[in-house]
Amino acid sequence: MFLLGSHVAFLALNCTVAQSTIMSTVMVRYSSPFWKRSVGAAILAVFLTSYASADPNSVLSGSELSNRLVAHKAELGDAGAMVYLGKKLVQPECTAAQQKEGVRFLALAVSAQHSEAIFTLGMLLISRASTSNEERLGLAYIERSAELGHTRAAAFLGAHLMSESQTEDQRDEAFLWLGRAASDGSVLAAMTLSELYQSDLHGVVRDGCSAASWRETAVLLRHPKMNFSRQTEMACR
Repeated sequence: MFLLGSHVAFLALNCTVAQSTIMSTVMVRYSSPFWKRSVGAAILAVFLTSYASADPNSVLSGSELSNRLVAHKAELGDAGAMVYLGKKLVQPECTAAQQKEGVRFLALAVSAQHSEAIFTLGMLLISRASTSNEERLGLAYIERSAELGHTRAAAFLGAHLMSESQTEDQRDEAFLWLGRAASDGSVLAAMTLSELYQSDLHGVVRDGCSAASWRETAVLLRHPKMNFSRQTEMACR
């Protein structure tokens, strides 16, 4: 069991959490002319925006009492609590010391194979990458998170692989991850697949039925009580 000093345990309580500009940094990194010409660029931009606007405190409640409880759990080695504090402490609003501590919390959770920690650290590595090797390391973390069943990691990985695909095998791998994410309930992954079949980019053969079906899937994931669309039925005749 590892224990932290009380001054470290409550660092996160004094660090304001805002919508993550880390993800904005990643969006800039993926805004090259090549990406702007691709479906992958548009999809990843939406993905990163949705990630940035998601509640960074989704693991536990953000109240002060809950923060104190989770800090105590982190002291006792709870991986979920480490992820909670780690995500708070790596925000740009935090001091360098706090961010360093946040990375340490995430790294400890990564060692416990916590998929959210691995995904978060991967995105952080990409956002701060200064070399292609560092960016590849970040992608490796995201791939590992996807392998552990993290839905957003699978959606991101699939879109990224598709945007860079040049062979049929590479496209098949991208489709695999996107399909897995969509099956796990990712609206974004379903919309990505719909756009791919509709756009005729990245070597994907245009297929109106598949495009409509995946679009329908995205709608039904958002609104489970809706009926099957007449437009989809007509597209698949």
